[in-house]
Amino acid sequence: MSKSKSITEALDNIYRAIGADEGNIEFPQLANGSVEKVLVFNSDDKIFLNTDGPIPFFHSTGEGILTDLQGHALPGSKGLSSLPLTNPKELDDAVLWPPVQQHPYNKPPVDPTNTTEIGFAKNFISFGDGSSLATVGPSLAKILLLKGGGAQFWESSVQAICEATGKYEGARGMLVFAGSAVFPAWPPTRPEQIQLLSKGFDARLVRCFKLVLKKDQ
Repeated sequence: MSKSKSITEALDNIYRAIGADEGNIEFPQLANGSVEKVLVFNSDDKIFLNTDGPIPFFHSTGEGILTDLQGHALPGSKGLSSLPLTNPKELDDAVLWPPVQQHPYNKPPVDPTNTTEIGFAKNFISFGDGSSLATVGPSLAKILLLKGGGAQFWESSVQAICEATGKYEGARGMLVFAGSAVFPAWPPTRPEQIQLLSKGFDARLVRCFKLVLKKDQ
């Protein structure tokens, strides 16, 4: 690598060295084994809580677009998701955090308190080139109340690939993602919270796929 003439050029060289050229979402250095592929990317989504039917559910509109880790848009891409809220009490449970675990951490027991009230979500990722990956699996949401009356909201999920098209046709593997949203003012009552979430909110997600293509199965 040649000597950089500026900080910006140095950062660009680092991005290229780790495989983070503009539009790149493949990170072979994160793979384990010769056939595993790793995709890492971001998405900015608009999420709504839909309360029209018998079961409320969070869902994305598909209006957002995927980006690489530098924020460059991936043309034609989109993400769709839905997460049923089977019990409105889950909003109350989301502010409860798990207890400190018994040491050492590399041996049982495990206390799953405040981590087991989870929902199951499905996701569909279209990459804009005719390729797509769809997944399904459990999700866990947490809310942290902030000074000043706001709240930080997180949702994480671990999902298995259930459908794949295009260059990923027949792929099998896993998706993990962590998404977050921030609310400058978090209402104190559940009806007000549901009303706020129903209006829609901006979420930012980091997604990571680890998969094996059909030809290597």
